[in-house]
Amino acid sequence: MNIISVKPKVLEKIPNLILFVGRANIQNPDEEQISVYLKTSWEKLAAEIKLAQPNKHPRLEMMLSTVKKADISTSKYPPSIESVFKRVEKKDEPFRVNPIVDVFTGITCELGASFGAYDVDRIDGQINLRFSKGNEEFLPINSTTTELTNENEIVYADDQNVLERNFVWKQANKGKINQNTSSIIFFCELFTDMGVAAVDEAKVTIVKRLKTLLNATEVETETISN
Repeated sequence: MNIISVKPKVLEKIPNLILFVGRANIQNPDEEQISVYLKTSWEKLAAEIKLAQPNKHPRLEMMLSTVKKADISTSKYPPSIESVFKRVEKKDEPFRVNPIVDVFTGITCELGASFGAYDVDRIDGQINLRFSKGNEEFLPINSTTTELTNENEIVYADDQNVLERNFVWKQANKGKINQNTSSIIFFCELFTDMGVAAVDEAKVTIVKRLKTLLNATEVETETISN
Protein backbone atom coordinates (compact mmCIF):
# COMPACT_ATOMS: atom_id res chain seq x y z
CA MET A 1 0.00 0.00 0.00
CA ASN A 2 1.26 3.47 -0.89
CA ILE A 3 2.06 5.86 1.96
CA ILE A 4 -0.26 8.36 0.27
CA SER A 5 -2.39 7.42 -2.70
CA VAL A 6 -2.84 10.06 -5.39
CA LYS A 7 -5.75 9.71 -7.77
CA PRO A 8 -4.66 9.86 -11.44
CA LYS A 9 -7.09 12.68 -12.23
CA VAL A 10 -5.41 14.85 -9.59
CA LEU A 11 -2.08 14.40 -11.37
CA GLU A 12 -3.85 15.34 -14.60
CA LYS A 13 -5.04 18.53 -12.90
CA ILE A 14 -1.62 19.27 -11.38
CA PRO A 15 0.75 17.79 -14.00
CA ASN A 16 3.88 19.42 -12.57
CA LEU A 17 3.38 17.97 -9.07
CA ILE A 18 6.12 15.87 -7.51
CA LEU A 19 4.76 14.67 -4.17
CA PHE A 20 7.51 13.49 -1.85
CA VAL A 21 5.96 11.48 0.97
CA GLY A 22 7.16 9.29 3.79
CA ARG A 23 6.59 7.81 7.20
CA ALA A 24 8.89 7.89 10.19
CA ASN A 25 9.02 7.24 13.90
CA ILE A 26 10.11 10.09 16.17
CA GLN A 27 12.04 9.81 19.39
CA ASN A 28 13.68 12.41 21.61
CA PRO A 29 13.61 15.55 19.45
CA ASP A 30 16.73 17.68 19.97
CA GLU A 31 14.98 20.84 21.20
CA GLU A 32 18.13 22.97 21.42
CA GLN A 33 19.22 22.18 17.88
CA ILE A 34 15.64 22.55 16.61
CA SER A 35 15.47 26.07 18.02
CA VAL A 36 18.72 27.01 16.26
CA TYR A 37 17.59 25.38 13.00
CA LEU A 38 14.23 27.14 12.96
CA LYS A 39 15.85 30.53 13.59
CA THR A 40 18.48 29.95 10.89
CA SER A 41 15.93 28.78 8.30
CA TRP A 42 13.62 31.68 9.13
CA GLU A 43 16.43 34.18 8.63
CA LYS A 44 17.47 32.49 5.38
CA LEU A 45 13.98 32.87 3.93
CA ALA A 46 13.73 36.44 5.24
CA ALA A 47 16.90 37.37 3.36
CA GLU A 48 15.56 35.79 0.16
CA ILE A 49 12.26 37.64 0.51
CA LYS A 50 14.03 40.99 0.89
CA LEU A 51 15.66 40.39 -2.47
CA ALA A 52 12.54 39.11 -4.21
CA GLN A 53 9.49 40.48 -2.34
CA PRO A 54 7.13 37.86 -0.87
CA ASN A 55 4.93 37.04 -3.85
CA LYS A 56 7.89 37.24 -6.22
CA HIS A 57 9.96 34.57 -4.48
CA PRO A 58 10.39 31.89 -7.18
CA ARG A 59 9.20 29.02 -5.00
CA LEU A 60 6.08 30.87 -3.84
CA GLU A 61 5.37 32.05 -7.38
CA MET A 62 5.62 28.42 -8.47
CA MET A 63 3.05 27.35 -5.87
CA LEU A 64 0.66 30.20 -6.65
CA SER A 65 0.89 29.55 -10.38
CA THR A 66 0.29 25.82 -9.90
CA VAL A 67 -2.74 26.39 -7.67
CA LYS A 68 -4.26 28.86 -10.14
CA LYS A 69 -3.77 26.42 -13.03
CA ALA A 70 -5.63 23.83 -10.95
CA ASP A 71 -8.60 26.25 -10.92
CA ILE A 72 -8.21 27.08 -7.22
CA SER A 73 -8.67 30.73 -6.32
CA THR A 74 -5.54 31.96 -4.54
CA SER A 75 -7.48 34.92 -3.13
CA LYS A 76 -10.24 32.77 -1.67
CA TYR A 77 -8.13 29.72 -0.82
CA PRO A 78 -4.53 30.96 -0.46
CA PRO A 79 -1.94 28.21 -0.03
CA SER A 80 -0.87 27.97 3.60
CA ILE A 81 2.76 28.51 2.65
CA GLU A 82 1.86 32.06 1.59
CA SER A 83 1.04 32.93 5.20
CA VAL A 84 4.45 31.58 6.25
CA PHE A 85 6.15 33.88 3.75
CA LYS A 86 4.16 36.85 5.03
CA ARG A 87 5.02 36.07 8.64
CA VAL A 88 8.70 35.74 7.79
CA GLU A 89 8.58 39.09 6.01
CA LYS A 90 6.99 40.86 9.00
CA LYS A 91 8.46 39.08 12.03
CA ASP A 92 12.12 38.84 13.01
CA GLU A 93 11.45 35.89 15.30
CA PRO A 94 9.85 32.65 14.11
CA PHE A 95 6.55 31.45 15.54
CA ARG A 96 6.89 28.29 17.57
CA VAL A 97 4.35 25.53 18.20
CA ASN A 98 6.18 22.48 19.53
CA PRO A 99 9.57 20.96 18.64
CA ILE A 100 8.16 18.62 15.99
CA VAL A 101 6.10 21.25 14.20
CA ASP A 102 9.01 23.70 14.52
CA VAL A 103 11.13 21.34 12.43
CA PHE A 104 8.42 21.27 9.78
CA THR A 105 8.30 25.08 9.75
CA GLY A 106 12.07 25.13 9.45
CA ILE A 107 11.96 22.77 6.48
CA THR A 108 9.33 24.94 4.81
CA CYS A 109 11.53 28.01 5.27
CA GLU A 110 14.73 26.28 4.22
CA LEU A 111 13.23 24.84 1.03
CA GLY A 112 10.63 27.51 0.31
CA ALA A 113 8.28 24.58 -0.20
CA SER A 114 5.11 23.40 1.50
CA PHE A 115 5.81 20.66 4.05
CA GLY A 116 3.29 18.98 6.33
CA ALA A 117 2.61 15.84 8.31
CA TYR A 118 -0.07 13.85 10.12
CA ASP A 119 0.07 11.91 13.36
CA VAL A 120 -0.28 8.28 12.28
CA ASP A 121 -2.15 7.39 15.46
CA ARG A 122 -4.78 10.04 14.76
CA ILE A 123 -5.81 9.07 11.23
CA ASP A 124 -7.95 6.24 9.87
CA GLY A 125 -6.65 3.97 7.14
CA GLN A 126 -5.21 5.17 3.86
CA ILE A 127 -4.47 8.82 3.05
CA ASN A 128 -5.61 9.86 -0.42
CA LEU A 129 -5.13 12.99 -2.49
CA ARG A 130 -8.40 13.09 -4.40
CA PHE A 131 -11.35 15.15 -5.53
CA SER A 132 -14.08 15.76 -2.98
CA LYS A 133 -17.59 14.53 -3.73
CA GLY A 134 -18.84 17.70 -2.01
CA ASN A 135 -20.56 18.34 1.33
CA GLU A 136 -17.94 16.33 3.22
CA GLU A 137 -17.53 17.52 6.79
CA PHE A 138 -14.26 19.21 7.66
CA LEU A 139 -13.14 20.51 11.05
CA PRO A 140 -10.26 23.00 10.63
CA ILE A 141 -7.26 22.85 12.91
CA ASN A 142 -7.81 24.60 16.25
CA SER A 143 -11.46 25.28 15.38
CA THR A 144 -14.84 24.13 16.67
CA THR A 145 -16.77 25.10 13.52
CA THR A 146 -17.37 22.37 10.95
CA GLU A 147 -17.23 23.28 7.27
CA LEU A 148 -18.49 21.43 4.19
CA THR A 149 -16.27 20.83 1.19
CA ASN A 150 -17.14 21.90 -2.33
CA GLU A 151 -17.72 19.38 -5.06
CA ASN A 152 -14.52 18.50 -6.97
CA GLU A 153 -12.16 20.47 -4.75
CA ILE A 154 -8.81 18.73 -4.29
CA VAL A 155 -8.43 17.30 -0.79
CA TYR A 156 -6.19 15.12 1.30
CA ALA A 157 -8.38 12.63 3.16
CA ASP A 158 -8.14 9.42 5.14
CA ASP A 159 -10.80 6.70 4.99
CA GLN A 160 -13.13 8.68 7.25
CA ASN A 161 -12.47 12.43 7.01
CA VAL A 162 -11.04 15.22 4.89
CA LEU A 163 -7.65 16.24 6.28
CA GLU A 164 -6.83 19.23 4.10
CA ARG A 165 -8.94 21.37 1.79
CA ASN A 166 -8.19 22.87 -1.62
CA PHE A 167 -4.88 21.06 -2.04
CA VAL A 168 -2.70 23.18 0.28
CA TRP A 169 -5.12 25.67 1.82
CA LYS A 170 -6.31 24.55 5.26
CA GLN A 171 -5.47 21.54 7.43
CA ALA A 172 -7.92 19.67 9.64
CA ASN A 173 -7.76 19.26 13.38
CA LYS A 174 -7.71 15.52 12.80
CA GLY A 175 -4.19 14.18 12.49
CA LYS A 176 -2.70 17.27 14.17
CA ILE A 177 0.87 16.88 15.38
CA ASN A 178 1.49 17.47 19.08
CA GLN A 179 4.52 17.19 21.34
CA ASN A 180 3.70 13.55 22.09
CA THR A 181 3.47 12.43 18.45
CA SER A 182 5.65 9.39 17.91
CA SER A 183 4.87 8.36 14.33
CA ILE A 184 4.22 10.57 11.31
CA ILE A 185 3.27 10.50 7.68
CA PHE A 186 4.87 13.51 6.00
CA PHE A 187 4.54 15.08 2.58
CA CYS A 188 6.15 17.88 0.60
CA GLU A 189 4.68 19.36 -2.57
CA LEU A 190 7.54 19.84 -5.03
CA PHE A 191 7.25 20.73 -8.71
CA THR A 192 8.97 19.79 -11.95
CA ASP A 193 9.58 23.52 -12.50
CA MET A 194 12.21 23.37 -9.74
CA GLY A 195 14.47 21.16 -11.84
CA VAL A 196 15.72 17.67 -11.11
CA ALA A 197 18.74 18.74 -9.03
CA ALA A 198 16.68 20.99 -6.72
CA VAL A 199 14.00 18.33 -6.25
CA ASP A 200 16.61 15.70 -5.38
CA GLU A 201 18.34 18.10 -2.99
CA ALA A 202 15.02 18.84 -1.27
CA LYS A 203 14.36 15.14 -0.71
CA VAL A 204 17.80 14.61 0.82
CA THR A 205 17.40 17.68 3.02
CA ILE A 206 14.03 16.54 4.38
CA VAL A 207 15.27 13.11 5.40
CA LYS A 208 18.44 14.59 6.90
CA ARG A 209 16.51 17.11 9.03
CA LEU A 210 14.08 14.49 10.29
CA LYS A 211 16.90 12.15 11.28
CA THR A 212 19.22 14.69 12.88
CA LEU A 213 16.65 16.90 14.62
CA LEU A 214 13.84 14.47 15.46
CA ASN A 215 16.03 11.37 15.73
CA ALA A 216 13.65 9.80 13.22
CA THR A 217 13.94 6.07 12.65
CA GLU A 218 12.41 3.63 10.18
CA VAL A 219 12.19 6.42 7.63
CA GLU A 220 10.48 5.21 4.47
CA THR A 221 9.88 7.50 1.49
CA GLU A 222 8.36 7.47 -1.97
CA THR A 223 7.91 9.95 -4.80
CA ILE A 224 4.63 10.32 -6.68
CA SER A 225 4.42 12.14 -10.02
CA ASN A 226 3.30 11.78 -13.61
